[in-house]
Amino acid sequence: ICERARALGSDLIVINSHGRTGLGRAWLGSVADGVARATTIPVLMLRAADRTRVAQQRTTLFRRILIALDGSEQATAVLPAAADLAHCSGGVLILARVVAPLVDANRGAMAPRSSKAVDRERTRALVTSTRIELADFADRLQVAHGLRVEIAVTADEHPAAAIVKLARAKRADLIALTTH
Repeated sequence: ICERARALGSDLIVINSHGRTGLGRAWLGSVADGVARATTIPVLMLRAADRTRVAQQRTTLFRRILIALDGSEQATAVLPAAADLAHCSGGVLILARVVAPLVDANRGAMAPRSSKAVDRERTRALVTSTRIELADFADRLQVAHGLRVEIAVTADEHPAAAIVKLARAKRADLIALTTH
């Protein structure tokens, strides 16, 4: 699939995934995962859905695109593809970042990362400074690309779960991210 897309000069690969997990994925493998790992072309991976639900969503598909950022340059590589999708649908980009809660220095480096060991004040300050940084980035995106851009920042030890939670809270239709 990747070689065919490159030969055609494609800028995007769209894959319908079965969404297998556990033993099914281990036994049957995942073509979607294999393609995502083998290509440098952006991959749009869709979970299979019933026809009625797809027909109902057709008019609002990808109107709210959550972009998971981690502060690295590599994470921003998804922005052009996400911006193109937002332009096509008249959609909104939601820049999201999950920061790790900061451990209370007085508890020592060996303290478990429980809610008691988290320095709430420093973590709130980190969330605030990250919001300011993302707001500045959002303003530049709005000016440069004429897009509506929102931001979302949260502190959580589990980034993947936090991204999904943010996507639900922001009513995102799509999560865009860059992977290694």
